[in-house]
Parts: sequence; C-alpha cells; structure tokens
Amino acid sequence: MHKIVIKQAPGAGPRRKLLLIPGFAGASSSYFAMFKPLSEHFEITAFDMLGFACSGRPELLTYDYEETIELLVLQMRVFLDTIGYENDKQSYSIAAHSMGCLIASHFTKRYPKYVD
Repeated sequence: MHKIVIKQAPGAGPRRKLLLIPGFAGASSSYFAMFKPLSEHFEITAFDMLGFACSGRPELLTYDYEETIELLVLQMRVFLDTIGYENDKQSYSIAAHSMGCLIASHFTKRYPKYVD
C-alpha cells in the first residue's frame, strides 16, 4: 500500500468538480495558490500520482512508456472511485500541466464518463 497525497477544497454550495493534475517533477502544492479563487466555481481536488512529489514511490516492474501511462491512468480511476465518483456519478473537469496533460488525455479517452 502506497500513500497518495491529496488536497481538497470544497466549493460553497453545489459546484462542479475540478481535478488538478501536476506534471512530471511537479506537485499538487503548485496549485494551492489557485484554490481560493477556483473554489468559488468548483469543488477542487489536487493529488500527487504514485511516484510524484509526496506520494509513495512503488517499485515499477517496468519503465516501458505504454505500461507506465496505463498504470497512472488506472491509478487515477481507482483514486476517483475511492473519493466518491462511484457514489455520486458527478463527472470532473480536469486541469493539468506537462505530463499531467498526457495522463489526463489518456484517462479521458479510456474513461469518458468520468470527465465533462
């Protein structure tokens, strides 16, 4: 079991959900200054994917590009299910940076029902 670091900021009243994904060598903390203005419009979740920033660093069995992307995309789906997607079925808007954009685009293609 590896730790995944998340930071959430609820919006006031019902809000759309926004997932913030940092890039390679980035951290969810790079988004913290934007939480207050964004929380006026969104319920915000930012997280460090496995192997990024403060989250756990599992021993990868491979450094293959395709397998690594697949692992991170699957981890993102499991993460969203864990924080409640399966209960409320409310899709997420996604904002990302650098490698986070790559993960977000693969995620959106694989799991379109999670993204608005």
